[in-house]
Amino acid sequence: MRPSFRILQVALIAALAGAPASARAADAAPSAEAARIKADGDRLMDTDRYAEAAAAYAKGYALTADPVFLYNEGRALEALGDYPEAVARLERFVASATPAMRSKVHGLDAHIAELKGRIASLKVTSNVRGARLLVRSKAVGVLDPGAQVEVRAGPATIDVTADGYEPWHREIDLPARRVTVVDVQLRSKVAGAILSVRSTPAGANVFVDGKGFGRAPLEGQVTPGTHGLRLELDGYEDETFEVTLRNHERRDVDVPLKSAGSITSRWWFWAGLGVLVAGGATATTLLIINSEKKPETGDFSPGQIPAGLTIGF
Repeated sequence: MRPSFRILQVALIAALAGAPASARAADAAPSAEAARIKADGDRLMDTDRYAEAAAAYAKGYALTADPVFLYNEGRALEALGDYPEAVARLERFVASATPAMRSKVHGLDAHIAELKGRIASLKVTSNVRGARLLVRSKAVGVLDPGAQVEVRAGPATIDVTADGYEPWHREIDLPARRVTVVDVQLRSKVAGAILSVRSTPAGANVFVDGKGFGRAPLEGQVTPGTHGLRLELDGYEDETFEVTLRNHERRDVDVPLKSAGSITSRWWFWAGLGVLVAGGATATTLLIINSEKKPETGDFSPGQIPAGLTIGF
């Protein structure tokens, strides 16, 4: 059902009786224009074209400063659901209208109070000064670095935009008569991700794609995608693995390092070195190994027992 909005009807033509002819001539044109504008606004209200009606009434007020236009603009804004602006216009009407004009609108104070019960406060802060704040796709402020605005309560879309940054968007419910606080961290449109590396123990040299990245713990920017990581620390085995990061992602990597140990910690030494007990006698048997080093690693290759060597007791 179409809402009913009572438009204040009062005479806009100034009382010119007794005024000099020059004054009557000067006032006639503005008064006629104001009457035409008001008639247009009333017609637009009757056809549910509230935004155009509000614009017409605002134009009439700018021309005449007549409080009638304030009241009617407030009712048009109310029809649009812009309760904060509607209340602002109606309160200005109450402050500037004559007692006779106010008497034509019964229950206005109660109506203004009821409209205030439909308003929520939204406080938004951002890491970017000058970012633009939009509520329900309407620009309502600039964050420098924050702003608090009054808007219609209920479900709303919140958008924050700034040149050179990814747009920020949220859907949120705004309770009436309460302040909702939102902190917005805008991300640069420049491609990049943050990689944080820690080692245990600390101090490992970190290489990303074969290039020195620094000494752990550290963090730095890398391009999005898959990267090869290598950690090196004297006395510990190298750790090599891959990590994949998306654009604007932050990844924390904790790497426990393994002690390199002695030469006898290699599996092939423990396979043949030991103390064997047989028949109550103890003998030590040493496995003969091929002591040729691998030139690329510095490790020893697993050896073979030479022919003719017998292990016995």
